[in-house]
Amino acid sequence: MIAPQEASERGSIPILAAMMLMFLIGSGLAYLKWASDEGVENRYDRAAIQAHYLAQTGIAERGFSYLRSLGPTNLPIGRVDLTSGGIPGVGDYKDVYVMRDYTHQEHTVFRWANFYDVHSTGVVKITNSKGEEIEVRRTCTLKVRLRSFAGYMYLTDFEDTIFGENISFWDQDTLWGRVHSNDQIAMMGRATFYGLVTTSAEDFFHGPGYNPNFVNFMPIFNVPEVIVPSEATMLRMCAAGSGLYRTGEGLYQYRLVFDAERGFDIYRWDIGSPFPDSLVAESYPTMINAALFFDSPLEIKGTVVGTYTVGASGDIRLIDDIRYADSQPSGEVNPDSDHMLGIVSESNVIVSNTAENGRENSAQGSSIVINAAMIALGESFTFEDQNDDWETYQGPQPDDRGVIRLWGSVVQKRRGYVHRSNHGSTGYGKDYHYDYRFDEGPPPCYPEATDQLGHSLFDIVAWGTE
Repeated sequence: MIAPQEASERGSIPILAAMMLMFLIGSGLAYLKWASDEGVENRYDRAAIQAHYLAQTGIAERGFSYLRSLGPTNLPIGRVDLTSGGIPGVGDYKDVYVMRDYTHQEHTVFRWANFYDVHSTGVVKITNSKGEEIEVRRTCTLKVRLRSFAGYMYLTDFEDTIFGENISFWDQDTLWGRVHSNDQIAMMGRATFYGLVTTSAEDFFHGPGYNPNFVNFMPIFNVPEVIVPSEATMLRMCAAGSGLYRTGEGLYQYRLVFDAERGFDIYRWDIGSPFPDSLVAESYPTMINAALFFDSPLEIKGTVVGTYTVGASGDIRLIDDIRYADSQPSGEVNPDSDHMLGIVSESNVIVSNTAENGRENSAQGSSIVINAAMIALGESFTFEDQNDDWETYQGPQPDDRGVIRLWGSVVQKRRGYVHRSNHGSTGYGKDYHYDYRFDEGPPPCYPEATDQLGHSLFDIVAWGTE
């Protein structure tokens, strides 16, 4: 487990904090101009400070603004030079450019470099002791990383469930990575958050015993919405391009089974029918940067070796553990692992009510380990057979099935249940941890996060001065 201090160090500076810094730059320049007018003795040192802030202003006004004006598919692949500017009476910023950094991540059709450097040079002219006009220059660099949905540990578009109920974070909830909601987050008791929490609402809903614990970052309110798309367009294209797109034609469903020794197997059978024992699989070797898409419902289980993103137009049911070959039995991910998985449903991602996952109050098995970045674009991450009165399945009382041991991330259109009070207690406890490797890069062809205008979102990785 990553300690709280390590989690803070490995995270990136929130972009909203960076924009606040840009506001302070403007205020600082006003002060520096006033100081110049008052005749501060060391003109060179003063000019160097002014040039530094001018360079940062160029980054904010030209470079970063340019990147934020583009969608993920329109970002530059090389260097783009931008116009100069300045602050009247202080100086200029020039040599402003944006350049994609390919040194941090491989660049292929399926996984592309998502780091960018923004450069700017501030120039202030002064007169030296000989009466000669000289230029004092300072160059600043901002490194940013394009944010994908895997950059969030937990993101929800709507907090209300399909029944119109609001699920609160409470005492037993501890979240380690970035959390965001486009809706109002409900809090009760003392939930603990180690990552940044943002919401598009003005405040949280204060439930009974409201006392959340924000360990490393104070929450930010009224932030722009992060748009959750309805379709995994890029993933569909990647799968089609690699020959791993399968259609169900409204007649078939699929099962995908990962095998650490052999790669993975794909099974197809009639939709709505039990899984036949005699099916012959399509078998594939281990792959690096593979994208698969099933235009149908899909079941998944197994032990993953390689890097994949798997998508489906219908529900994706997790019928047993889905974990990396080098993960701990608890699901804890090896931070140096080469294995990675994305799961993207255009409907729901569902923990299936199987014996392995704790069916009938954990009669034969218990709990589920999930190593993946998951998205439910259509509805929710939730669990099957919740013992509602109208359901055919009615389990024992209670019907506790164990714990969802997630090392990865969850994005969902609508917040879903993983535990209900039906039958006294039905479903799963939560043991959710963020896979910090997703900060460095998402699974192949994983959806990128955008704002309401379709513009890219970024995280600051580092500031530098030359």
